[in-house]
Amino acid sequence: MTHTGVTVDLLRSLIGDDAVPVELMQHGAPSCAITTLEDLSVVDIASVAHLE
Repeated sequence: MTHTGVTVDLLRSLIGDDAVPVELMQHGAPSCAITTLEDLSVVDIASVAHLE
């Protein structure tokens, strides 16, 4: 579990600014969102599916 700023910074390093959703860059991840990594590959970004 991390603060959204750490998550966004990691995504920017792993996949580059152009691949990170603009909404995420501007406002961060929604509360309780999950970003999934697998072997340093991004699998899912700021998913809230588990809350539905």
